[in-house]
Amino acid sequence: MKNLKMFAITLLAFLVMVSGVHAAKNPCDEVTGKTNIYATIDNNTGKCYATLAEVITELNTEDKDYKSATITLYGALDSVGEEVTVPADKSVTLDLNGKNVTTTTTLFKVNANGSLTVKSSSDAKISSANVTNLFRVDGGKLTIDGKVTLESTASSVTANKKAMIAVKGNDDADKTEVNVGKDVTVTSTKGAGLIIYSDASDDNGYKTGESTGVVVNVAGTWTTDLYTVSVHGQVKEAEDSNPVINVSEGKFTSNNTIAFYASGYGEWNIKGGEITGADAFKYRTGKVVIEGEAKLTGKKKVDSAPTGTSGGTATGSAFVFSKDVRTPIDANATTNVKFNGGTFKSESTDGYAIYFEGLQRAKSEEAVIEINSGSYTSKGKKAAIGFGTGTEVTDNAEDFLKNHESMIKGGEFANEVAGSLNSYPANAIAEKLTKGIELKTENGKVVVGNGNVNINDNTPDDQGNTGDDANTPGTTNPSDTNVPDVPKTNDNILVYAGLGLVSALTVGFTTKRKENN
Repeated sequence: MKNLKMFAITLLAFLVMVSGVHAAKNPCDEVTGKTNIYATIDNNTGKCYATLAEVITELNTEDKDYKSATITLYGALDSVGEEVTVPADKSVTLDLNGKNVTTTTTLFKVNANGSLTVKSSSDAKISSANVTNLFRVDGGKLTIDGKVTLESTASSVTANKKAMIAVKGNDDADKTEVNVGKDVTVTSTKGAGLIIYSDASDDNGYKTGESTGVVVNVAGTWTTDLYTVSVHGQVKEAEDSNPVINVSEGKFTSNNTIAFYASGYGEWNIKGGEITGADAFKYRTGKVVIEGEAKLTGKKKVDSAPTGTSGGTATGSAFVFSKDVRTPIDANATTNVKFNGGTFKSESTDGYAIYFEGLQRAKSEEAVIEINSGSYTSKGKKAAIGFGTGTEVTDNAEDFLKNHESMIKGGEFANEVAGSLNSYPANAIAEKLTKGIELKTENGKVVVGNGNVNINDNTPDDQGNTGDDANTPGTTNPSDTNVPDVPKTNDNILVYAGLGLVSALTVGFTTKRKENN
């Protein structure tokens, strides 16, 4: 009887505590003239603020040596109508705390050497119906992690604000870093997800130049009308410190055009994830390594670029070598692509697993194109690799074949390796591209070599390796952006109460058992 009373008392106490778990008191409820913004600057006592910009103003007080601010939302912020700038040498953490923010302008700008972390341990959203540019990162660091959704419902593309996350190099800063975690969702009806611009670009337009010191690590679920991730076409190659894009997991879908677009110069390391678009990956220049469990799927042909963009046509292929030659990406631009694994598939009758729309940059001896492993499938009975028929292809076919003998060293190709090219029939193309390598047919697939070549050189120029050191540019793992989900105080109460209940039950039942014995 005594044990039953003990159990009842413990259970009652537990239920009382649980009833208040999600009723966290808003510390700003009774503060006159303030909203639901509660912030602590450095290690001082927290205060309530009227706007996000007001927190930044205090953080930037000239006669204070403040370094950081932690902002927690206790209610939704509607129609935020001002840009919030994170200044240099300051660190800001915004905990959305499960609350939504609606903006009518660019919400956050992160300046050189500034740092902004946006997180939430429960579902929260930052959205805009007017613009597609929610964040601008100019030489600073942006981290978005946890259950955060970025959403744009804009009805049209505006000329200079196409990306929800706009990233630019900064030659005065050590680095520009963007990390997007595995639980983040990015959706845009008319704009792009993330675009990297040149150092010279500004809020008013795109300008030709290098983009230095940029490292982007992306995961999560992305669904856009334009590109999910792109390097802008005005970004030209630098001597060093070119943009690095790392992808090891995530789902990236463009509904109407290209999912990943290497229009300007960047270095792409793709080790996983599902990349799906009209074209999954369109390539103009840069260094690309695709390997591991990466899955690229081309869906449909698109004959005209979306309004307000250029180069957004698509062939329905998984990977496209573009024929697009325009300043600054001319015929002499670098071509460096290695397929060390992955699955490439076209679900369009117009597309291919790999498609050479043009051969201007691909034809030369300096162009690096290697197929070492992976699976390549075009729809129906088509060859895995296809070639265009315009003068961009036919005029360069002979040089391409001469300079790329044995280009294919491994892999599995559905039906046949390649289609015809100019006057060369398909079997002659396959013999050239796989010269000296054994070919055999297994289950309707042509297997080149053993189908899988062991490649140690898995990153372009040894930059952008994904790894465990999440504090070093170029080595951040996008699934671990060093922003742990910190449980709320009341969540801790729930945990402790549960442990107390378990402890009490254990004691009670152990005592009862002894009595029975």
